[in-house]
Amino acid sequence: MFVLAGILFLVVYGLLVFYIGWSGWSWMKPVVSARFRWFYIIAIVFLAVSFILARLFGSISFLSVIGSYWLAIFSLLLLILPVIHLTLWLLRLMRIPRHHSQKWAGAVTLVLLLSTMAYGIFNAYSPVVREYSIQIDKKVEGIDSLNIVMAADMHFGLLSGPGHAKRMVEEINLSLI
Repeated sequence: MFVLAGILFLVVYGLLVFYIGWSGWSWMKPVVSARFRWFYIIAIVFLAVSFILARLFGSISFLSVIGSYWLAIFSLLLLILPVIHLTLWLLRLMRIPRHHSQKWAGAVTLVLLLSTMAYGIFNAYSPVVREYSIQIDKKVEGIDSLNIVMAADMHFGLLSGPGHAKRMVEEINLSLI
């Protein structure tokens, strides 16, 4: 049963990677050279395989970093590409030339992907400290004030490890002063 589930996962994952790869291929086909298209195919295969290999052999750190970023790119493209393809289909109904709309679709996809990735990376490494003052009428003997700290959604791991945790603690401590 476990083997069948693994095979099913690989088939679905492979089809989704093909969908992403095919979308990029069709948008860059009229613009770039054949040599770059081969590089693109090899890069997509490497990224897809690095994600799987990083999960199987977690001790290879560079594959884990590449696989982690690939997972983010993969997830974002699975959200962006269907919207772009639907928009392209609607534009075809309005008789806009296919060549122009495909070039723009590729550019819009790339800009959305890169800007979303940059925003996510910035937020991941820039902790936000918010202070709230709450007045509680109940008095406790010996306590005049109480500081409560909550930290959420850290995802500590390979990309944000002990250094990230230390910066977060330092920033929290500075806000309590």
